[in-house]
Amino acid sequence: MPTWIEIEKGLKSISDEDKSIIDTLAFLVSVRVRNGLTQQELAQRTGMKQSQIARLERLDSVPTFNTINRYANGLGYVLKMTAVPLAEANSKADAAVPE
Repeated sequence: MPTWIEIEKGLKSISDEDKSIIDTLAFLVSVRVRNGLTQQELAQRTGMKQSQIARLERLDSVPTFNTINRYANGLGYVLKMTAVPLAEANSKADAAVPE
């Protein structure tokens, strides 16, 4: 079992983009579970296979925006992409990191 220090090092090596994907999927999975939906039921709603839903939830690979959006649509959500000035994005990232 990894130590907390090893886990923390692993988290620091994850890009901001990948963290955003992980956070989004974690939220969507919690919505699925909270609504009592099985992976099979969500697969039927999205036109995906249950095995695809399982792989997506396990983050076996980096999913595309469209794949995450299909998952979200099956739950009654839609993904939005927003462009912000780089300086603004960097200042928010700096503010989120405790010193």
